[in-house]
Amino acid sequence: MRIAPSLVAVLATFLVTATVGAQTSAEVAARRLLLERAEAARDANHHAEALELASRAGQIQMTPSVRLFIAEEQEQLGRLADAFGTADLCLRDLDANPGTRNREVVQQRCHALHVGLRARVGQVVVVVPSPTPPELRVTVAGDPLNPALYGAPMIVSPGEVPVTATAAGSLSWRATVRVAPGATESVRVELARASVAAPVGVSVTPVSRPAPVVTSPPVVEPGATPGRTQRTLGWVAAGGAVAFLAGGVVASVVQDGESAISWTTVVA
Repeated sequence: MRIAPSLVAVLATFLVTATVGAQTSAEVAARRLLLERAEAARDANHHAEALELASRAGQIQMTPSVRLFIAEEQEQLGRLADAFGTADLCLRDLDANPGTRNREVVQQRCHALHVGLRARVGQVVVVVPSPTPPELRVTVAGDPLNPALYGAPMIVSPGEVPVTATAAGSLSWRATVRVAPGATESVRVELARASVAAPVGVSVTPVSRPAPVVTSPPVVEPGATPGRTQRTLGWVAAGGAVAFLAGGVVASVVQDGESAISWTTVVA
């Protein structure tokens, strides 16, 4: 079923009215103040401030006239690609809202801006590897590139345009493309696989241990009887004990002597 143009206009006006009605009275008043401050900043050649204020007003409610204001301020700041896109949106909004106030004036200025910028912006075609690497992310002039635009022209402001790319398992890639007004440049993304780091070896220092002391068993003379052998081992053990006691006595005497000498010296 075909809808009459008059009905489309009525529906569009209804949607705009419903959008305005969704805002509170305080937000509508604040939006008006933001636009007044934006106009004052523009008249004072403070274009960055004017753009910021108008963008905030557009977040409350966007209209074709606000888009026109934003596009003109973007052009003043040299953001030609952004201005070109905003002017295009302005024209689209006008087509969707034929009942816009001052529609003829707004449409004429948006159209003139859009046509004038077409010859001033450049285009960059980013060619990515095939098949597309996993988790590929490409940026053009700092903005993420929609995957739908891989291999397709992307509107950019003329000058030095940085292009970056990252992907899973690959080193990050970066290039700078110089784009002249009205020109189209291509750049091919070339990703190198990231090398896998070798595991770091752990150095272990061996702990020095004392060599075990091996005691030779006593030599038993051939032909000796078991009883004699046991008696011999017993005398050897007893002799060792006597020698140990004798050494202890001598050491004790020496210590006592040293103590006596030391005490006598102190008293003297």
